[in-house]
Amino acid sequence: MTEILLNTCVISTKILYNMKHSNSKLTVKQFRESLIDKILNLRPTSRKLVQSTNLNISTPSTSGNQRRSAPKHKLEVTEEKYPRNRKIRRRCTECYKKIAKENGFREALNKAKKVTTFCIICPSQPFICLSCFPDHMNN
Repeated sequence: MTEILLNTCVISTKILYNMKHSNSKLTVKQFRESLIDKILNLRPTSRKLVQSTNLNISTPSTSGNQRRSAPKHKLEVTEEKYPRNRKIRRRCTECYKKIAKENGFREALNKAKKVTTFCIICPSQPFICLSCFPDHMNN
């Protein structure tokens, strides 16, 4: 009986969340994961949750000489996984651009590194390898 009530509360809360945050609709699984993350004070477990939590963050205003500049770029490891519990890997966007410029897109599809790291600060959150990250920071 308790399990049914708890699940009903979770689903109802998810519906309310999706109504309030219409720009980032979450699935039941994603909502449950985020709920567990919040209760246990863990980091978000998927890129979609990272995006939705980044939208709600407000930075405190600072005055005078104490103003700090926000980081331009920050590399994070994705926690998104395929159904078989393997981390999602995507092509490094910087490697892909370099190879495609020199040899064409077909060569770039085969030779660009597949990585699990992405820039969390950029709006498009591109996947980037460690060797290309310094170049990406200069952009």
